[in-house]
This record gives sequence, C-alpha cells and structure tokens, in this order.
Amino acid sequence: MILVKGESGTGKSLALHYLEQQLLDKRRNKQSSPMPIHINLKKFSKHNVKDSFEKTLKDKYFGECDPNNSRLIPLMDGYDEIAGGCQKNLYNIQQLDRYSNDTRITITCRTQYLTSGYQQEFKPAEGEFKEFEIQQFNENQIRRYLINYSNELEKAGRENYSFV
Repeated sequence: MILVKGESGTGKSLALHYLEQQLLDKRRNKQSSPMPIHINLKKFSKHNVKDSFEKTLKDKYFGECDPNNSRLIPLMDGYDEIAGGCQKNLYNIQQLDRYSNDTRITITCRTQYLTSGYQQEFKPAEGEFKEFEIQQFNENQIRRYLINYSNELEKAGRENYSFV
C-alpha cells in the first residue's frame, strides 16, 4: 500500500495519472503485466466507498478485468474528497486481499486531511505501508520549468505558446 500525500495543488492526481500511463504502456507491451484500475474517490461517499473498487470495475472497465484472473493495481485518487469524510481503511473494507495477497494499491490524499495516527487508515492488515509526500514547487523551480517548457515549444515550432 502506497500513500501519496501533499498539499492541495501539488500534483498528486497528476502523478497518479502518470503512474497509470506508465503501467498501461507496460501492459500494452506485455499482456501479463498488471492492469491499473483508476478509481476517482470523489464520486463516492463514506456510505458507499466500500464498493468503489467493484463499481469502478463494472462501470468503467465493463467487466473486462476479472480480479480473480488478472493482476490489478487499484489507483485510488482523492481519499480526502470522499463525501462525508472517510476514516476507514479502504484496503481492508473492500477486502482486496481476497483477490491476491499481493494486491498493490496507491491512494492520494491531501496532507491537511490527515490526523494523528492516520497510518492505520491506510496500512493493510498484511503487507507493507509506504508513504511519499509531494512538495510544492518554489519560485525558482517554477521559473526553470517554464523556461524548459517554452524551449520545448519553440523546438516543436510552437513559439506562439511560449511562457518566457
């Protein structure tokens, strides 16, 4: 279980989408690679979040991914955006271990939402818990990024879109 935390606007969702794309590219090249399942937690409330994995499989993936026969990687975005708040361990309440002892899950959450002892809301009964914090860019990093981005736009012949 991996928790990606950070302040609002630091790029947690973007990082999760990037991870999803990397995993999809890997799966396209090798069909036996795990399938990422992106779950937008803000679509759920504290009353139905326990069904978010199954509902997303059914609604978004139309049953093409059978968790009993495929290795899946749930990517759960926005733990802090679950309507009504959620102080529950998503891994345990969804019983993700019934599919595999090795189901790897990544959840994003704003640091402001986390309270003392929050790790228990994420640590699976069995297995590891790791957390990473995405930091805000400082002014210098933003400037460097925009210069690099503008240079890439110019190389692509799109100098009208330059930020510098």
